[in-house]
Amino acid sequence: MANPSQRKVCPEKLREKEYADSKRHATTSDIAEGDLILLRQNRENKLSPTFETEPYCVLEKNGNAFVIENSASQSKMRNAGHMKKFVDPGTEKGATETELPAPSVTTDTPKEGVSFEQDPVGGIQENSQTQAVPLPLTPAQEVPKRRPVRKGETPKWMKDFLWQ
Repeated sequence: MANPSQRKVCPEKLREKEYADSKRHATTSDIAEGDLILLRQNRENKLSPTFETEPYCVLEKNGNAFVIENSASQSKMRNAGHMKKFVDPGTEKGATETELPAPSVTTDTPKEGVSFEQDPVGGIQENSQTQAVPLPLTPAQEVPKRRPVRKGETPKWMKDFLWQ
């Protein structure tokens, strides 16, 4: 059985570890066996890529240590900090598909005296009691903003000077 001083030290060490991990934004690696990864390489100059262009396959995981293998069946052992998951450009969804919302009924021209409200559940309900909301101006219809212009006056010390 552990002595009383060790019982006190263990929770303190755990609390200190959690604090340090939170300050360093430490996270566990989401790389698993069978994943394709890219391995970090030493950069020769500022134009060389940070990661190798050839993906590796993860064979074995032991904590933060990974055994990886390239297409030529050469295996290496590296830390998780030296790699990132490989995302195949052909299977990746485009940013426009994931970030843009689906078209809604409210973008159509509203009827006179009728407007649509968004239901908290996600549905659209018609509300005939409110006034129609004008549509926002498109970029082509917006009036360009003018910058302020200083009023040009002659200096006071030149007021007595006569121009000929």
